[in-house]
Amino acid sequence: MLALGEFNFTEPVETSEGVFGMFNPDLELPGAGDAIVSRKGKTLDRREFGRMKDEYYLLRGWDVESGMQTKKKLHELGMDFLSSELERKNLLK
Repeated sequence: MLALGEFNFTEPVETSEGVFGMFNPDLELPGAGDAIVSRKGKTLDRREFGRMKDEYYLLRGWDVESGMQTKKKLHELGMDFLSSELERKNLLK
């Protein structure tokens, strides 16, 4: 399962390293519709992040709890040869 550092949920972002922050000091990103929103001074909403992560996993055919691909998804991708090894390591559902 994807785990973000706790600071993402508790420490408001004020700057961003690298090119993104250099050319976008207000940390503006596309919002709903045509809106532009700023992430500056904000933290991630834990519940909303969890909801979006689960939706992302489901749309890709991954197990929501572990974040790993399911046996069904591996079969769809023609990767059945991985299933037995992942099952042996208890990494496949």
